[in-house]
Amino acid sequence: MRNTNPFYFYLKSALMVTFCWMTCGCQTEDLPADKPSTTANSFIETITDTEGNSYPLVKIGDQVWMAENLRLTTTNCTDSIQMRFTNGIERGPGVSFYDGKARYAYYNNNPDLGYGVIYSYGAIFQCDLCPSGFRLPTKADFEQLIASFSDPVQAGKSLLSTGESGFNAKPVGRIDDYGSVLAEQIGFWWTTDAEDHPTRVSVYNFELSAKGVLKIKAQDPRVGNYVRCIKD
Repeated sequence: MRNTNPFYFYLKSALMVTFCWMTCGCQTEDLPADKPSTTANSFIETITDTEGNSYPLVKIGDQVWMAENLRLTTTNCTDSIQMRFTNGIERGPGVSFYDGKARYAYYNNNPDLGYGVIYSYGAIFQCDLCPSGFRLPTKADFEQLIASFSDPVQAGKSLLSTGESGFNAKPVGRIDDYGSVLAEQIGFWWTTDAEDHPTRVSVYNFELSAKGVLKIKAQDPRVGNYVRCIKD
């Protein structure tokens, strides 16, 4: 039966659908055997968002990334709406992050944890989040980031905050209908791309575990994830 949920069509019309397979796209056999390992990268400068929050930048391969999670809470959104604050400990099938609107929250409702801001997918496609000259990453951007290393195993370990790349990724969880979950286990970051599927909307997330296991995986878009911006 074809999906008739209006939320599905609302997201479907707003997403740029990519015709890619669902898993990581980062298998070892996809990388040249003689590709050199990416070594430590220096922070090259900082960027400031419209609230005055400053972020270090790191160059990895040909890409320049923010080396911290975005912390923006006020910005311009479509139809002159503003992002709405949501309690990060809400639980159950009716949690605010499941309504498709532009929302932000903090893990366990605690900004002092220093994890950054967690955004709904509504905020991703309705609001201007990244500083000038930067944009939200695509699935292909994360695939290129992984390919900057000799293999996916080395990439995962190096991208962690304990690694040498300077990307400084931390496994700081997400928000779903169980509340704030998986901190110290897995980190989740949005891409702008959706899986091509006839009956559901699934958005690709970049995932990195505390052990350095990485995935690019299509998941339910109604959760809350973190954001890293990439230079245009």
